[in-house]
Order: sequence, then structure tokens, then C-alpha cells
Amino acid sequence: RAIDVSSEIAAIDTREIAAVWKAIGNCLHLLGKLGEADEAFAASRRLVPKDAPEHIELMRKQGLLRDDMGRYADAIRWYTRGLKALDALADEGDRRRLRIQLRLALAQTRYRQGAFADCIRRFDEVVTESLEADDTESLAPAYLILHLVHTQLGSPERVAHRGLALALYEELEDLKGQAAALNNFGIDLYYEGNWETALEVYELTRAATVRSRFQ
Repeated sequence: RAIDVSSEIAAIDTREIAAVWKAIGNCLHLLGKLGEADEAFAASRRLVPKDAPEHIELMRKQGLLRDDMGRYADAIRWYTRGLKALDALADEGDRRRLRIQLRLALAQTRYRQGAFADCIRRFDEVVTESLEADDTESLAPAYLILHLVHTQLGSPERVAHRGLALALYEELEDLKGQAAALNNFGIDLYYEGNWETALEVYELTRAATVRSRFQ
């Protein structure tokens, strides 16, 4: 309805229309309508200057869509385009923030491709950058998947990563993140043979998941 009305307003800022298209894309993504979400993000990006942070953020979102589609090579191409476009940004803070987010997304895609050694290297770089930038929202998922991949590999490094993501998601008051971190901890305990404690952690996971529906 907002998009329809916008055509009747002569002096409207195109960035306002872009923001509406972006919101539509976010909703469609959550609904699982990935193709339609991509069209909405593309419509938003066409209305945003190429030297604006929002333009690169939308490129990241289009990469995330392709990751959810299982089109991993395409997702990486979008992230790489975004990283190259960072040079056009005037603000160093925007460049740093988006660089971390794009590198995080790329590392996650490499994990889904099964390129564990490469994804660990990339996540370690994201951790370093996130700590320097005090970027908790990027640090939490980086620790989350580092713990998971080390668990899957049976690496002793998994012990060092236990609880790191959970503490950060608690700080962020992110219940979905807490549930994911608890679930990974339960998997870790299961593989160790500590089944009773794993069962307790899975119950905490279930409770956090239920609460997250109302967040």
C-alpha cells in the first residue's frame, strides 16, 4: 500500500521508497518467498546511490537469499561484489561495519559448502575484526559457528569456544541466538558421551526456542 501511495507524492525522497521495498524484502524472506524477496531488494537497491551504505547492505541481503537457496557460489559472488564496493563509501565506520558483516556472511557460506579449514580461517579473521570494532552482533554468530565446526571436526578447539556465543547472545537479549548456542553445546556434549547433561541442555534449548517466538 505504501509503494502504491508513493507514486502520488511528487516530492517524496526515493530513499523512503527504497526503505519500504527493503522492508517488503525482509518480510518475504521470512515467509520463504525467496525469489520475490530478491526482486524487492533489487527494487530497493535501484533507488539507492551506489556510494551509500544501504546499497552494499542490500547486496549482502541478496547474497543471503542465495545462500538460503543453496546457490552458494552465487552468494559468494554477491558478497565479493559488496566488498569491492566498499571503496566507494566515504565513512570509515560504515566501511568497517559492512566489511565485517560481508566477511561474516562469506564465512558462513563457506561453512555450508563444507570448506571447514577455509571457513575457520575466515571466522577467526571476523572475530579479530569484531573485537577491535566492539561489534558484538557479528562476534556472536562467528563464535557460534566456530564452536559448531570444531565440534563436527572433533577438534579440541571446541572446548575453548564453549559458552562464548551464548554469553554474547544473552548480552544482546537474542533468544534465537541463545537457543542456537545451547543447541550446539548440547551437540558437543552428546559427542562427548555426556548424554544426561546434553539432555538438560537440549531442554534449555527447547525453552529458549519457545520464548523466542514472542520476542
